Amino acid sequence: MKALVLGATGGMGFALVQEWVSRGFDVVAFSRSKHKLKTLCR
Repeated sequence: MKALVLGATGGMGFALVQEWVSRGFDVVAFSRSKHKLKTLCR
């Protein structure tokens, strides 16, 4: 399955990304901050 998360570096968005990745989803994450998004993907 795939998921799109807008605001992926915010509190709720970050939690959703982490949860869905752990469940095997292919996640596409968007954020206004490129720096924060790179930190999320590590």
